[in-house]
Amino acid sequence: MIRRAGAPVLLQAGLVLAGLILADRIAATCPVGFRLPSLFATIALAQQEKAQQEQVQQAAAGGTYLDLLPPAMAPLAEGARRGQPQAAFDVAERFLRGTGIQQNFPAAAHWFQIAAAAGHPGAHNALGRLYSEGLGVERDPVKARSHLTIAADSGDPAFIFDLARFHELAFAETGKAEDATAARDLYALAADKGHVEAMANLGQLYLAGIAVEKDIAKARHYLEKAVEAGNAKAQNNLGLIYVRGDGVERNYDRAAELFQLAAQQGLPTAIRNLGVMYENGFGVKQDDAIATELYKQGARTGGSSIASLIAEVSFFYDPRLKAMQQIRTDPAGLQLAASHGDPIATFLLAAIVSSPEGGGDLKEGTRLMRRAADMGMPAAMANLGILYLRGQGVPQDYVLGYVWLARAVAAGLDDAIELRDALASRLSPEQIAEAQTLAAK
Repeated sequence: MIRRAGAPVLLQAGLVLAGLILADRIAATCPVGFRLPSLFATIALAQQEKAQQEQVQQAAAGGTYLDLLPPAMAPLAEGARRGQPQAAFDVAERFLRGTGIQQNFPAAAHWFQIAAAAGHPGAHNALGRLYSEGLGVERDPVKARSHLTIAADSGDPAFIFDLARFHELAFAETGKAEDATAARDLYALAADKGHVEAMANLGQLYLAGIAVEKDIAKARHYLEKAVEAGNAKAQNNLGLIYVRGDGVERNYDRAAELFQLAAQQGLPTAIRNLGVMYENGFGVKQDDAIATELYKQGARTGGSSIASLIAEVSFFYDPRLKAMQQIRTDPAGLQLAASHGDPIATFLLAAIVSSPEGGGDLKEGTRLMRRAADMGMPAAMANLGILYLRGQGVPQDYVLGYVWLARAVAAGLDDAIELRDALASRLSPEQIAEAQTLAAK
């Protein structure tokens, strides 16, 4: 996840395959009046392509960051070193996502640059987003737009969507009419290609009259298409149309149904809207208790601050281990195993000591959790990150929280990816850079 809170993340790899046809092979079938390139032009083109490939190989050979890849990725690293565009892109993706290795945005940007130089549209798209956010590179909206445009020119609807989103955000920042027009047209193009998020966003623009003239009929058109695909944001916004009776007959039953569908997907706005319906008895049986619970739930999940994120976080537990109630029957055995350096026993003892039933000693529990993390246990790394986020047993430190979550993901705990990326969306590029440097040590 590399956008800030509230900005959608779509990163899909894309590769355009280009075929080369020699002019002399098609001369016999060439239509009259169609000018074929001369032999010299063909040779010059081939030489240009060869030079470009050599430049890519030369840049890749200098291959900083490849030594950070584990031995299992040696074939991939070799392909990247040779300047193979897809291999370079795949290496960049590994560094971007931080799965199996430490997340490293500068390394990701380096290899995306190499893949982009060879014409890889997915790399251009990823680079555009990195430049837009200032992750791994200095923030540069001009370069961001350039790379996003090249990627969108490949015709991939996901890349077109990202360019549309870039122009929408640019319009919100500068108010330039050309950005509004570009956002509208690009969303429409992506929507026509079946991109559900583009349908939802375009419908929202027409509903609110943002960057376009307000048009409820067009809003309904795009929102209903996105609702058919199960998009939560579209479900919520179409529900608003039925609540207000905008261009349709007011229908609280349909609105409540749509809010419910979106709330089931965890959309905070829909959860709160459903609470309003229960509080007033619109489309549902009036129930203050349910309304209150929905308001609380919406407040817990709706904030963009780190505090709101922490409120949602639960500790990680390795499902491969025995149930806690079974473990607690032999605390002495756990202590003995932990004293002999058993990481699992140390992790479990940390969990027990920290719990209210085990005495609630957060300082000792954190010490044991750190010890288990240092011994390489992914769940302990993730839980130590949460302790830093909460400031329990250690001084609160969001950067160190990110460090340990990143280490947990790199060690194979995929369940921590969502929390790591959610935290990243709330940190500054400088904080992320500091955390990634610390995580790699």
